[in-house]
Amino acid sequence: MKCFYKILLLMLIVMISANSQTKYWQQISGPIYGYPSDLAFDSKGNIYVTSAKSYYGSIYRFTNDGGNWERIDTIKYGSSSTYSPGYSSIYIDSLDNIYVTAFTGKTGIYRSSDGGKTWIKIGAGHRALTFNEKGNMFVGVSNAVFRAPHGTIEPTPVLYTNTPVTAISIDQNTQDVWVGCAPHDCIYLSSDNGENWIRMDLSYSDTYISDVTCINSNSKGDVFAGRHWINLYKSSNKGITWQVIRINNEDQVIYSMEIGKYDEIFVGTPFTLYRSRDDGISWEELDDGLYSDRRSVRVLKFDSEGYLYACVTEESQTDSFYLYKTSEIAVSVEEDEYQIPQEFSLKQNYPNPFNPVTTIEYQIARSEFVTLKIYDVLGKEVATLVNEEKPSGRYKVQFSVGSFGNAEGLTSGIYLYKLKAGNFTDTKKLLLLR
Repeated sequence: MKCFYKILLLMLIVMISANSQTKYWQQISGPIYGYPSDLAFDSKGNIYVTSAKSYYGSIYRFTNDGGNWERIDTIKYGSSSTYSPGYSSIYIDSLDNIYVTAFTGKTGIYRSSDGGKTWIKIGAGHRALTFNEKGNMFVGVSNAVFRAPHGTIEPTPVLYTNTPVTAISIDQNTQDVWVGCAPHDCIYLSSDNGENWIRMDLSYSDTYISDVTCINSNSKGDVFAGRHWINLYKSSNKGITWQVIRINNEDQVIYSMEIGKYDEIFVGTPFTLYRSRDDGISWEELDDGLYSDRRSVRVLKFDSEGYLYACVTEESQTDSFYLYKTSEIAVSVEEDEYQIPQEFSLKQNYPNPFNPVTTIEYQIARSEFVTLKIYDVLGKEVATLVNEEKPSGRYKVQFSVGSFGNAEGLTSGIYLYKLKAGNFTDTKKLLLLR
């Protein structure tokens, strides 16, 4: 009987240990009313989120790392001043001046120099908004891009698109200005501060016509454009040609995108967040810490320290959102490989679904005997990937159907992979499509 209780206690300790590992995503606030559209940080580390809910838009400020929040929008309209504009974008400069664009009701660009207590309208514009390193403002309207040179207030048109401007991005290395439009997939590029523009189209690449939702550049000069329907596009020659990127060989609706310090690409979709560390060739899901019914990643933004923040909604519910933050900052692939892990973890395989090869990553905090095995849903072992003593570190192993005896005849379906390292145990699902 004593032996039984010892075993039961040991199992309980193992379960607690396995479940107490730090999740990649930490919820720091929510639910909060509104449809999130953009996110920014001030010099004190406060977080600002705009809501695009028509007639009931909001501007939220989060303090204490998201622990406290308040509404700071005082722009009202209507017969009894009961309506608020829907907000598309927010930008905060080095002096903590806050700029927002309103696209419903009292449309325009608004600025606050007192933390959101008061707002003044400084010009036309109700879509995407950003600044370059010289302090020049670029803002989108229904059919044009306006520019306000540094030191001026009223923006003036520099590009007529004839379609709504949905995304504007500044390449931080070259200061190129990239503009995305809807609904005809057109993208514009200016390499001379908006004086001249080159137009290019994405819709020639497939049969879908859609909105360009986001544009971003990496340190190599590659440009990535996301579309609401569908897929991600990449150009390595300033938009002369574009390559379609189907994440894990699937068509994906792209809501948001951020590119990190080390060129890792983070993409938010209606169902999860993906990361690529090889310029879009392979992708892994980063959903550890997100609820199964709360995975629509609408907004992504890095803070100055390298933590990634996300505004997440339920797939079918856009009346409220949750604010998440990563539990770790991004590091380079080389640093990640040689940094000693502080905990045990098993990551989601990628690609997933797969056929016939997928990659599984795991890390162990100290030297342990490690097993990594594949099982079918009935619990029958079909492959052993690892079965040896391993020192602390991060590891990758490939599971290739046909390379392991029992796995050669596997059919399409759900399988389980289980990692055991000392007292640590974790199991995840993978999906084979043949």
